[in-house]
Amino acid sequence: MGAEGLTMKKIAIVDDQESARSAVHSVIEDVLSNEDLEAEWGIVSIAPLADIGAYASFIDSEEVAILLIDERLGESPDASGNTVKYKGSELVEELRKNHKQMPIYG
Repeated sequence: MGAEGLTMKKIAIVDDQESARSAVHSVIEDVLSNEDLEAEWGIVSIAPLADIGAYASFIDSEEVAILLIDERLGESPDASGNTVKYKGSELVEELRKNHKQMPIYG
């Protein structure tokens, strides 16, 4: 819960490159801090999910309000050496089926 009993809104960052996720996370964190919004907004940074269909439950369980997605999600392998086989634009297309109004940026 955020300030005054409100649910904290979250910004999710999806990128296969940890350095990019970290950099974007830091910039957003600084902006939220400078604008005194840390109590209202949280940040979740994740590597691409193996199953493109799993994002709907991720968004719902994490209560994501804004999504930032890299277009080239399959450039860097995960710890197991696997890469996803979809692009950010394909993920946006999938998400728009059930999250029509969600702000999604790539």
